[in-house]
Amino acid sequence: VQVMGISSLHVDKVCVSTSKCIVGTANYSIHLGSMRVVAAVECSLTVSRLLGFILVPAEPKNNSLQCYSCDSFTCRNKMQCVGMEDRCFNGTGESSCFSELDSMIIPGFNFTDGPTCCEGNFCNSVSTTRLSVFPLLLGLISLIFIY
Repeated sequence: VQVMGISSLHVDKVCVSTSKCIVGTANYSIHLGSMRVVAAVECSLTVSRLLGFILVPAEPKNNSLQCYSCDSFTCRNKMQCVGMEDRCFNGTGESSCFSELDSMIIPGFNFTDGPTCCEGNFCNSVSTTRLSVFPLLLGLISLIFIY
């Protein structure tokens, strides 16, 4: 998790229902302007594997995609996407970059309109109000625990 340029590492091991556990490793990345979460989530059906180590994703490098992001005043901030972030998204309250897997389900985000995914530089041009960062942070944390 990186908030306002300060990085922190969180490693959690939790139990989830088999319906939420796709065996193997999945990588996720979502970038909300001032906050970015990059996660490697591994699901195992054996207890011995849960006792092992999880590889931490490498620091992502800039890619060629740029999206708009929001702050307290505008949703016209230009943001450089990184790593596996290959889509822009928007919904009532937020715009940003994320990876293809995230576009399928974004738990914890209570958008009243959207979110919708799009491909291409600045394809998520919108004029919306900004959501509080706290519900978004809770949604990102729940994404890690659900998968």
